Amino acid sequence: MPGDPVDAVLSFAYQQHVTQILVGESLRSRWRELLTGSFVNRLIRRASDIDVHVIARGSGDSRG
Repeated sequence: MPGDPVDAVLSFAYQQHVTQILVGESLRSRWRELLTGSFVNRLIRRASDIDVHVIARGSGDSRG
C-alpha cells in the first residue's frame, strides 16, 4: 500500500537503530479491526527485530 504508515515507522526505526517501539491500543472496535486491519497488528508482524510494546486502554475509558 503506497504511503503505508507502518512502512514509514519501520523505515525511520531501522534508520535510527531503534530497538523498541511503544504504541497505544486502537480505540476502534474489534469488528472494525477485523474488517479493515490494524496498524498495531501489522507493525508487530513486520517489526522482525524490534520489540513492539502495546499499551492497553485503561479501565476508566468511557468507551468500554
